[in-house]
Amino acid sequence: FTDGRAYSLARLLRETHAYSGELRAAGDVLLDQIPLLARCGFDSFLVTNQPTLGALHRGHLPALTTSYQRS
Repeated sequence: FTDGRAYSLARLLRETHAYSGELRAAGDVLLDQIPLLARCGFDSFLVTNQPTLGALHRGHLPALTTSYQRS
């Protein structure tokens, strides 16, 4: 939860290396991380976190309303 390397690697793959394939975040992904991961280039999620799965099944996905960087 304190390691942002996946976010950085996803942006590098998408922006610097023009990677257009699937980038999947898998594992204990938390609900509030999904919009941030998507913003960085992830386009697929394999979520194992039960509260996150429950919220997603109910149709709840938080939106990003403020950002400090351009996307």
